[in-house]
Amino acid sequence: APTSPNNLRSDFQTVTSVSLKWSESTDNNAVAGYDVYRNGIRIGSTDKTEFIDDRLKSNTSYTYYVIA
Repeated sequence: APTSPNNLRSDFQTVTSVSLKWSESTDNNAVAGYDVYRNGIRIGSTDKTEFIDDRLKSNTSYTYYVIA
């Protein structure tokens, strides 16, 4: 199994979007990609170590995590 992505951070935010970045996971083969979750719900996937969530509501708090 791949290592967990870590160092999840946001480089910029707007009223309706957030840019997320994290450290690359490692595996004995290759990491196929990452699933991004907002408030416990999968909102997308990517093969990069960054993701932009542009479906946000203003004045709302969100919690994110990423799984390799």
